[in-house]
Amino acid sequence: MKVALYSSHHFLPFWHTPQNPDGIYNPSALGGWTFKAREAEEEDAKIFSATEHWVMPVLNGLFVLDLPGVMAHVSMIFDFKEKRIHAPKRVWVQITTVTAAETAEGTPMVVINDKVQVKHLWGGDNKTYNPFQLLGKEKSEEEIAKRHDFWTAFFLEKLQQTKKSVCQEATDARVEAERVEKLYSIIP
Repeated sequence: MKVALYSSHHFLPFWHTPQNPDGIYNPSALGGWTFKAREAEEEDAKIFSATEHWVMPVLNGLFVLDLPGVMAHVSMIFDFKEKRIHAPKRVWVQITTVTAAETAEGTPMVVINDKVQVKHLWGGDNKTYNPFQLLGKEKSEEEIAKRHDFWTAFFLEKLQQTKKSVCQEATDARVEAERVEKLYSIIP
């Protein structure tokens, strides 16, 4: 699926100040990209290949999730000019429908004329700072979560749980509407 990248969790489609993404994640275009070992910009901080960053299994898991009509939004700073990755304060994931509008570079136009163009499917303010905090404290899960296939299954399961819940709510609302219509059908 397409994975849109944002420099702040506030810019995600369903948060405080939705904005269009800074770019699209493409794992095959990361050659030469880097990140610093510590978030602080100290001169002596060791520089690593971007492919070694802790967020890569998460991004790759979303990237390979094959759900037509669905896209992910991740607050992770990809400095396309400097070819460097920085982790913002919070790395959040939202999953939405796709938007038909794109820039010439293929970046989705999620916001047009201050109106969000996608529909919310999963993700929001979950009080975490990164996706690993969604897993709890179990060490074995943390080790497994360093693989992209773990994250593919994780996000698919979250979407399936949400679908089940929302569909049940819709069914309950339909049953209640039918009950009310039947009750009031006695009135001419």
